[in-house]
Order: sequence, then C-alpha cells, then structure tokens
Amino acid sequence: TSHTASPASPSHSPSPSEGAALFWGRDRKGNPTLVGPDDVAAHAGQSAKERRHGEVVESLSSTLKTHYREGQNGKITIVRGGRAGHRVHDSEMKKDAAGVRLDMSKLTHVLRVDKERMVAVVEPLVTMEKLVDKTLPFGLIPKVVPEFKHITVGGAVMGTALESTSHEHGLFLDACERVTVLLPDGRVETCGANEGDVELFHALSGSYGTLAILLNVEIGLVKC
Repeated sequence: TSHTASPASPSHSPSPSEGAALFWGRDRKGNPTLVGPDDVAAHAGQSAKERRHGEVVESLSSTLKTHYREGQNGKITIVRGGRAGHRVHDSEMKKDAAGVRLDMSKLTHVLRVDKERMVAVVEPLVTMEKLVDKTLPFGLIPKVVPEFKHITVGGAVMGTALESTSHEHGLFLDACERVTVLLPDGRVETCGANEGDVELFHALSGSYGTLAILLNVEIGLVKC
C-alpha cells in the first residue's frame, strides 16, 4: 500500500516554550490556525480579521495623532478606494498636498456575527448586500436594512439611513448597539446609546463624517 505525505496536522500544538516560531492554535470559531507566541496573550479569542482590523485602526490613529501633535495644516481626507459610491462632490477637493490622507480602503469586512448576543460587528465599508449575506446563514438580519444594496454601513450610520422597519427600530444608527470612531486628535472612542460619549453617539447620524471617522459598528440583529 502506498502512502502520501499529509500536510501538518493541528492535533499537536507545541507551546512557545518548545522554541517554535509558529504553532497551531485556534481562532475564535474553533478553526485551526498558525499563531505566534506573542499572539496568544495579545489576541486571545480574536479572529484573523479582528487582528487585522486592530492593526489598521492603530495605523490610522497614529497618523492622526502625529498630524494633531505637530500642528500640521491642511485637510483630513479619507481614501476609500473601489467604487465611487454615492458621492456628489468633485474629488478634486481631496487633493491637498499639505493635508493628511487616511486610507480606509481595507475596512471592508464583517468581523463577527454573534448569534447569542444578536449583533454583527462590521467595518464601515461593508455594503448592505455583504452584511445580509453574512447574517442570513445564522437566521438573522439587521434590524434596519436600507433598500439599496451598495449603501455602506458607514454611509448608513453617518447619513441618517432608514427603511420600512424604522417605524419600530428608528434610524439605522438607532439599531446599533455601539460604534468605535476615530476623533480628529487621533483618539479612538467607543460609545453607544448607554455608554461612553452618549452625546457623540447620537450626534453621528446626519453628521456625514464631520465629527468623527467610523471604524466599526456593532449592529443589532433580529431573527428572520
């Protein structure tokens, strides 16, 4: 009988003390994944997407803190990448050599769907189409789903989005448990209707990004 070599199995999980640079662990869903010794304590319970999200947030925060600390002049502009979306202004306004440009193009993921807590944690450039595609397998749907599939979560939060279920749940932001935002001085703030800066949370709807930059949103779900 011939035998073929099989890929490395996660059944044996050498610990950092065994000298392994990488070793088998599990992500928050229980799937086997290679991790490094430093990942265990710092990222316990986080998925790879959540770890990457943290890295992007740290980079954006660091950029703005430097801009603020050094008293740099010029606009703070956002680079989204991809489709033009529903912008009506001329993008020439963003071409300011003296300003700072924040690349948000990587914030396109549904980070987590929590069936027990009935929430989805998502990044701002996730579209309604993608959001619903990720929640439906759990038998769940967002409390408020704007009709057009290419509307992003960030646009829905900042642009006072609503839909037919708003008679029960309010605006899109009203159906969110909490948000994490980037403030002009580079600080990262998490707030909700009953936590953190409550006034800021309620002011975001209709602010169109003038008060803070959205980093992630915890959206309330209902059974469907």
